[in-house]
Amino acid sequence: MLLTADCDIDKRKFGEYLNYLGIVTAAEYLDKVWAAAEIVRIRSANENKAINMIHSVDRTRDPSVQKLQPAELLEWIRLDGPELITRSVGISGKRKAKELILALELFELAADDKNFTSGSLARLRKCWTRLGRKSSETKGSLRAALNSRQMRSDCVLVPPLPGESELAFVVLLRDIRQIREEEVFPSDLDLRIAGASAGMFRVGRFSDTIRHAIAQSFGSLYSRIGMTQEFEEGCDEAAELLAELLDEEQGR
Repeated sequence: MLLTADCDIDKRKFGEYLNYLGIVTAAEYLDKVWAAAEIVRIRSANENKAINMIHSVDRTRDPSVQKLQPAELLEWIRLDGPELITRSVGISGKRKAKELILALELFELAADDKNFTSGSLARLRKCWTRLGRKSSETKGSLRAALNSRQMRSDCVLVPPLPGESELAFVVLLRDIRQIREEEVFPSDLDLRIAGASAGMFRVGRFSDTIRHAIAQSFGSLYSRIGMTQEFEEGCDEAAELLAELLDEEQGR
């Protein structure tokens, strides 16, 4: 989606580059953005839970024992498996043992990026299956992930684009890019006539409602980004010095 304003393009006030936001299909968003983030959350939660449970038992035998590192735990799981690890650690009680086995299995599933060629969504489905989630719950989570009121604040769902078969697309508000003006063409035909090996061409224009919604989300997202502490302190010092100077001038 082109960010550079039409008026700047018309008056040639944009320099050498046009700015734009990346757009992906809704399916790509679910797999590479949303599911990837969910996998990180599942991995972190179960990694910490398993490490803390094992450390709690080990500490009763040796108060100075150190916690396992995530890489060490993952290697151990792949070598012995969750059930053997649970028995060797000596977890007391069936409920605690089941908790540790589940945490170890989920950690291994979330960390496995080699056996799932279809991406993060496949791994996430595996985790949901291990948690016993029903099909209706899975569908509900996927619907919520694409609900405009529940989506990540740095993404905006938009309707189908001209010439594309996908049902919906997602604008990535953090994916700001640049392209040289000479690499942008009015249409696919113009690009081919120019004989360009690479470039972009316009496929359509969003309605004002959609453009304004995206602009509003974009502004809201970046308005929350804070400046560095050094910058804030510099501004405070400048304001204080200016106030002192003005006060001295008025007192003369």
